[in-house]
Amino acid sequence: NNGKLKYSPDGQTIVSWRGQEGVWVWDVETRKLRYPAIENNGMVVTSVEYSPDGNRIVIAGGRNPFVYVVDIRSGEHAGKKIESSPLCNYARFGPDGDRVIVANRAGNARIYDWRTGEQHQGLHIANVDIVDAAYTPDSKYMVTLGLDHRMCVWDADDAQLLIKPVQTPPWARQILISPDSRFLIVASGRHENVCFKLDRLLKLPALELDRLQITCELIAGTTLNDSDPVALTTADWYSRWQNWSQQVQGVGTISADGRNLTE
Repeated sequence: NNGKLKYSPDGQTIVSWRGQEGVWVWDVETRKLRYPAIENNGMVVTSVEYSPDGNRIVIAGGRNPFVYVVDIRSGEHAGKKIESSPLCNYARFGPDGDRVIVANRAGNARIYDWRTGEQHQGLHIANVDIVDAAYTPDSKYMVTLGLDHRMCVWDADDAQLLIKPVQTPPWARQILISPDSRFLIVASGRHENVCFKLDRLLKLPALELDRLQITCELIAGTTLNDSDPVALTTADWYSRWQNWSQQVQGVGTISADGRNLTE
């Protein structure tokens, strides 16, 4: 496995990890390890994420159903060990720093109180390996990304699915959400990254209900119910098609080098 690293939100530390070898916390100012490698109990670490205040990290990995929260000031485990069987793919803190959302290989994304280890709520997608799950920074929504190349948006309060799953590129593995909760970026290891506008995605339930009728009107010029002709000028036709396709497909794609956004 290749090594990975991540800056803390306050910019004072860097955490690095490499497969089964360990997890290390570095001091940015001194460029030295703060303490020896954090004990990872033999797991192959798949994700490490900081808490919003930068004082803790949550560690998840394969070959182990447990998730650990570590206080980076001491290097010691904090709170209760979270058991999220079966094997975990990714774990993140919620925006308040009190909750941890864990994505695992049985189609579950579960939310825990890291201090007590108690489960608050959970999401389930049948027969899907969830590779990532995250809260939006405003705490209103949760987003999951599956190995079936589909992304789901959920209500954070009652864990209800808000839209039908949205197709993502193959090899999509990570969700990135803008600080203002307006944009979602699905990061793919082998293809272009796709950027979605959240308010457009949330219109999908209505769009899905009208999808056949809208498509019929656009292409055949007739309504779905009574087959009466629909008078559409070329400009109207193009405007409807453009609006429909943009809302379904998102706002564009980000190139592999991260420098270009195509509408």
